[in-house]
Order: sequence, then C-alpha cells, then structure tokens
Amino acid sequence: MKSEKMTIWGCGLKVLRDTAIATIVSYLFQFIFVPDVRISISQSLAFIIGGLWFISGFPIWLLGAKEIKENFEKGQLITSGIFKYIQHPVYFAWGLFYIPSLVFMTRSWIGFVIPVVFYLSFIYRISFEEEYLANKFGEKYINYKNNTGRIFPKLKKRSCYKS
Repeated sequence: MKSEKMTIWGCGLKVLRDTAIATIVSYLFQFIFVPDVRISISQSLAFIIGGLWFISGFPIWLLGAKEIKENFEKGQLITSGIFKYIQHPVYFAWGLFYIPSLVFMTRSWIGFVIPVVFYLSFIYRISFEEEYLANKFGEKYINYKNNTGRIFPKLKKRSCYKS
C-alpha cells in the first residue's frame, strides 16, 4: 500500500462493487425462491418513507463530498467541518441512508442484508485507505483517527459528577 497512490474515490469503488454483487445475488435469490415475501406496506408508502430517509442523508453526503473535492488535490488531511465528527461521512451516508432507503423502497426483507455487506466490505477495505493516510500524514492522522469516529460519530464520555 505504501507505493500505491490513493484516488479521490479511496476504497469506495471496491466497496460499491462488493455491495452491487450482494444486491444482485440477494434480489435474484428473492426473485427465484421467495418472490411473494415483501415488507407489508403499500408501494407508495414505501417510496415515501424510503425517499424521506434517502433525502435525510443527502446533507451528510454533500458536506463530506464537498470537503473531499476541495481538499483532495491539495493533498490536505481534512479534520474540520463534518470530518471533525466522523472520518468517513460519505460512507456513513451510503451505509445508513442511501442503501437502506433503496432496499425499503423495494419492500424487500432479504435486501436488508445489503447494508450489512456494505458495512463488512467497508470495514475490510477501509484499512488500506487508513494505512495510506497514516503513511502520508503520520502522527497528525493517527491522532485524528484516535479521536474521531470511523463511520459513526464518536460519543465523548462525560462524567455525571462535577469536580
């Protein structure tokens, strides 16, 4: 990994590929073996709920994508804005909002395996991206990584007692 150059996509294209394969396999499985097993709500209500869930993730994705676009070519480590709270906001938006909302819109129970595959692929593949960042930015990145949530915001421990 030390000799590889990271693209603006990071490990995203590989995670997307893994997730696309899981999507195709799970929907083929459903279509062939259990075509009538669906979440029991109307298609229009599924589109409304799924659509609202999809839209609610857009600001997170947009903030992350904007910061990456503005800073990647400069070769800067991003630790401000939304990156102050979460290391990978784009992956967070995909895993928690986009993929589940699309699965919900199809009313597929079996489709809920897709966000799990996305998350497992992310956990496996992100280590290469993080190794690259550690090699490039050193201690600055290590401190950032240790103090910021990876894909979910890190909750700070608070004492319920005042000194």
